[in-house]
Amino acid sequence: EDKRKVAFCVESPSEAKVYDTNFGIFIDVNYELALDFTADLTFPIEDFSMDYDGDLHSVSIPVRQNAQQYAVYLTDFEDLDYVGASGDFIGAQLEGVYFRFVDIHLNEIGLECPVGPLENKAYYCGNELVYYFESDQVLYVGVTVWENGEESNINSFKELILE
Repeated sequence: EDKRKVAFCVESPSEAKVYDTNFGIFIDVNYELALDFTADLTFPIEDFSMDYDGDLHSVSIPVRQNAQQYAVYLTDFEDLDYVGASGDFIGAQLEGVYFRFVDIHLNEIGLECPVGPLENKAYYCGNELVYYFESDQVLYVGVTVWENGEESNINSFKELILE
C-alpha cells in the first residue's frame, strides 16, 4: 500500500476445484471480492480562490460534505512551493515572519452569503465557504480541511490580492 494506491491482481484459474471435506466432493472455485475505496488520508483542498472587494479580502473554499472544520493559514513567508502538513509549516516559521491561522468551525459559519460581510467571519455562499478578513500587506494564503478527525495537508499557497 502506498498512501492512496493498493496494487493487487486476481486471476481465476480455469477448471480449478477444491475438495470439500464436509461433503466429500470437489467443488468449483469461485472468487468473491470486495474493494474498499475509503481514503486513508484526508484529501487536501485542491483549489480555492481569493478576492478583494475594496474593503475586505475573501478566501473561497469548496464545501466538503464530510468536513468538520476548515483552517486558513496567512503568512508573509514567501515559500509558495510548500506542500505538506500544517504542523510542519507552522514549525518552520522563522522569527520575524508574520503568521496566523484561523480555525473555522462549522457551528460558527453564517448560513447565508451577506451583502455586507463582517471581518473575520465565514459564510456559506452557494457551494463555497467564504472567509472574510482585512489585510494591508502582501500575504500568502493556504487552506486545509478536517475530516474524520484528521487535517488535510496544505496543497498550495496563493498570493493575496491587495487591490
